[in-house]
Amino acid sequence: MVLGLSRISVEARYQAASALRDLGSQAQPAVPALIEACGDSVYMVRISSIRALGRIGAGASNAIPRLRALLQDGDSMVQRAAADAIQRIEEP
Repeated sequence: MVLGLSRISVEARYQAASALRDLGSQAQPAVPALIEACGDSVYMVRISSIRALGRIGAGASNAIPRLRALLQDGDSMVQRAAADAIQRIEEP
């Protein structure tokens, strides 16, 4: 699934991020790839990657700086997803 995040196909990248999101905390090994995918040119891939990081929870704490930067993204849906992910990761 991690390899899917770097595919040429938008659909493949989106599906990979969505599958990792569904794994929740079990997707923790994919955190570096998900952080990179947060910079994808397609907002749906960004959103799905951000949501995956949020579902991982505290195990994705090294994504916080990237997620904070996404609070300034030009897409309001990306901003909301980043805010939600930060909250999920920082929850005690």
